[in-house]
Amino acid sequence: MKNTEISKQKINTGLIIGITILVLLLVSYLLHMASHYGGGNSYEVGYEVSSHLRSLIEGISFKNGIRIGSVIGILTSWERNKSIRWAILHALFGWLYVIYFVWTRKETNTKSK
Repeated sequence: MKNTEISKQKINTGLIIGITILVLLLVSYLLHMASHYGGGNSYEVGYEVSSHLRSLIEGISFKNGIRIGSVIGILTSWERNKSIRWAILHALFGWLYVIYFVWTRKETNTKSK
């Protein structure tokens, strides 16, 4: 395998792990909130899950870009540093770290002829 193929495989693996963790956190949050606030029957639990899911989706929209910047900051920090501490710190900086990452990254996708 060439270096570019190995780096693409590492990036794909990192993205899959990151997305899986985010989905698991979202599902566990929704189930916790539904069981905490739901009245016990399926209708009330379903209503709570949908209302919390709606509020999460509204919070992640481009209208409130701070949260999206934090998620992108976590993923790019993890790809570069492989450290939870740095990922948490870069999540706090959000878009500032994303811009820094773009300016300082090394070009890995060079085309060879």
